[in-house]
Amino acid sequence: MRQFDGHAIRKYFRLLKMQKNSIDIRHFTNENGFSLIEVLVTILILAFGILGMAGMQLKAQTQESESYQRAQALVLLQDMTARINSNRANAGSYVSNTVYGTGNSTACSSSTMTAAQKDLCDWNNELLGASEQSSSTVANYCTNTSAANCIGAMVGARGCIEQVSAGTVSTPAQYRVSVAWQGLTATFAPPTLTCGINQYGAEAQRRVIDSLVTIACLTC
Repeated sequence: MRQFDGHAIRKYFRLLKMQKNSIDIRHFTNENGFSLIEVLVTILILAFGILGMAGMQLKAQTQESESYQRAQALVLLQDMTARINSNRANAGSYVSNTVYGTGNSTACSSSTMTAAQKDLCDWNNELLGASEQSSSTVANYCTNTSAANCIGAMVGARGCIEQVSAGTVSTPAQYRVSVAWQGLTATFAPPTLTCGINQYGAEAQRRVIDSLVTIACLTC
């Protein structure tokens, strides 16, 4: 009967066990490698998604600010249009080469001003943002010496009033009221309206709206 060498048998099984462990380790290592790549790809996709959402949020906030400024500009435009319409007999007194909305706010005393002068003074203060101040602290009040504390208007708000045509017996007079301000993003330069021109750096950031006031000749 053939006798088996115990030492050889033990060595054989030991080699089998080492080979099996080696295969398991390689298999385990490969699985971990694939899992890590998948995690990295997922993180990369999430990063791009978050960046896209942040960009959309920033753009939405910019558009919201643009809309808010345009709404304020419309209020100021309608305000002066209404003032001229309510003082039609003296509409010509509102015409000026002055660009309103610069300097400091001033006290508008009705006792020393005509109706047109007071309207223009009030409008200038509104363009400066006098309707809202930056703080309730007295030192930060919106006054005629601290226009920087006036924040109730658009960025760089400007106002202009010009006469488009003089009135005759058959043709009414026309006056153009314009309000300009600085937009947050570049679009395109207003082609014909000059109010606020060259005051905001890039002309593509200048925004302008206007309204025509038509008044029949009251003295013809």
